Amino acid sequence: MAFFETDNPQLKEAFDWATQKIKTWVQPAGKIGPVNEGLSPDAEYIPCFVAGHKTRTCFFSRDYVHSVYGAEFMGLKEECYHMMRAFAQSAWKSRNYYAIWAINFDGITPHRGDYFTEDRFVREIPAQFELVESAYRQYLWTGDERYISDEMFEFYTHIMVDFVNIYDTDGNGIPEGVGDMEDGYATYDERIDARLPQGTLYFEAGDAIGCQYQAMLAYAGFCKARGDMNAYAEWCDKAAALKKYFNEEWSVIDGDKDGVYAHAIDLCDHTKKYSGFAVETSVLMPLKLVTEPGPRNDKYLDLIDAGQGTGIGFPGASNNIEGYTYYPELYFLYDRIDTAWKWMKYILNTRHLPHESPRQGPNGNYPEISFNVVAHTVQGMMGVDVNVPEGKISTFSRLPDEVKYVILNEYEIGKNKLSIMHYGRNISYLTNHDGEDIEWTAYFAGDHDVLMVDAVPTKALHTKINGVDVSFVTVKVKQNYCITVNVPYDI
Repeated sequence: MAFFETDNPQLKEAFDWATQKIKTWVQPAGKIGPVNEGLSPDAEYIPCFVAGHKTRTCFFSRDYVHSVYGAEFMGLKEECYHMMRAFAQSAWKSRNYYAIWAINFDGITPHRGDYFTEDRFVREIPAQFELVESAYRQYLWTGDERYISDEMFEFYTHIMVDFVNIYDTDGNGIPEGVGDMEDGYATYDERIDARLPQGTLYFEAGDAIGCQYQAMLAYAGFCKARGDMNAYAEWCDKAAALKKYFNEEWSVIDGDKDGVYAHAIDLCDHTKKYSGFAVETSVLMPLKLVTEPGPRNDKYLDLIDAGQGTGIGFPGASNNIEGYTYYPELYFLYDRIDTAWKWMKYILNTRHLPHESPRQGPNGNYPEISFNVVAHTVQGMMGVDVNVPEGKISTFSRLPDEVKYVILNEYEIGKNKLSIMHYGRNISYLTNHDGEDIEWTAYFAGDHDVLMVDAVPTKALHTKINGVDVSFVTVKVKQNYCITVNVPYDI
């Protein structure tokens, strides 16, 4: 595990707290322990960690996929893989390829709290697609070829093809909800009734479409990794078509293509679209990058931030702390650093307050919090992205003004051991302590003609990342070498 340093005492304390807290969620592989909180016979545990309520002997799909970055950072490679495989093995044909929502630590039995019969168990469409996306991201982070095995690829195919075909009754390529959570639910928002009339259900929802879009890109990546370039191109095209359909038709209300996005379609009246702030249903649309960058998306990001207001207790805002873990992630993606840091500090400052479920104790006892403090710091604030199979890493400093520097010392990525430092938003360092040469792309916000590579002016390349103008260079970092890339000091 890497060592983290920063000048900001709040961030340092929180990161250290999170890494220690994550260790407490890990279950010993091979342990004979309780299943269904002791109401079923004890069983042998697979390598896993708590993902969901700490009082339950299970891991939930939504919590799992939103915890794996922090878990991988902590070296929980085996736990992440075996949990993913458990979900894959639960997606039976007789279940229409829905993966079980919550699985006991034995990796086999559904948890009794969310599984009642083979016809009645919790099913939420976004989780299906997030499992595929998460598996691909873990393949990139680790290079673990088990994720591209025939067994796992069959699981991805069942979701991307068979599952979609079963639940897409109107032919637009989007699987539909058929009822409540135990029947097949269109969204992650389990509290629609808090904003809409009692009994309102969704037919299609924006968070599921966003997750499907990323899953399509992930499936394309899996095809490429397995050597099928024709399928790779086909699925990239399908993803682009879905994004176009979402932005130009599905999310448009009354023909106003510049207006606020629709986030859902009513289950009973397919001509009725819902808009406005709707917690996860809204948030995962821009988070999954299915919304097109530009003024319309900018306004929606403002709407989401305003919708959460001052946090728990604000009318219409999320009532549980885990709902807030999406917000730093979202706003770092769009380089809205102040907003990302605001919500990150909100999570840190409310760790010790009571969770909405008294059995959890304080908010910090919800496992997703600690996993995401790590993810928000490394993936969000430091902009670290990894492609181990191709020997690549990229960074994009998004340090808030209150944080002058951050350092990850001896971060193990694949077969490399690296140190990464950002000083402000204009200076980045990468040291390759051990392993093969690695290709480093250093991104910086802004349109710069040159970037300095070890004090040598180097022509910068330019792109946009989620609508933000970015300058970058790509360099090869050899073993035992440190390279510095920075924006020229006179900028």
